[in-house]
Amino acid sequence: MHPIRAILVEWNALRKSPRGERFRARFDEHKRRSIIMRVVLAALGVLFILVGIVMLIAPGPGLVFIALGLSFGSLVFRPAASLLDALERAAWRLWYRIPPHLRASRAVKALVVLSMVLGATLAALTTLWVAHRFL
Repeated sequence: MHPIRAILVEWNALRKSPRGERFRARFDEHKRRSIIMRVVLAALGVLFILVGIVMLIAPGPGLVFIALGLSFGSLVFRPAASLLDALERAAWRLWYRIPPHLRASRAVKALVVLSMVLGATLAALTTLWVAHRFL
């Protein structure tokens, strides 16, 4: 299958999953993959998170890379999948607290997405700090 087609298939499967359970469902599906593929996904996730942290200091889209790293990691690590599901539920709660007439605004949509990415970044940094401090 062409790589772009494979990405589109994965994206559609993720979108069709129930909200707040998407990432754990994908984790359960990816558990059946070979150990080599899971190691590659884990390495990609860690690499993207580390590059994202560097980009927080240096110029670049650090938050985007951290979010991508967490999404790769959520295919291999259940805590990452649970974290992203919790962040998604929080983002939807925030979305429904916004009055309906403001939801159409692109700025409001951008703020909700930014708050979700910032939450994921904070969680990733906290996890790395705890791992460095106590392990």
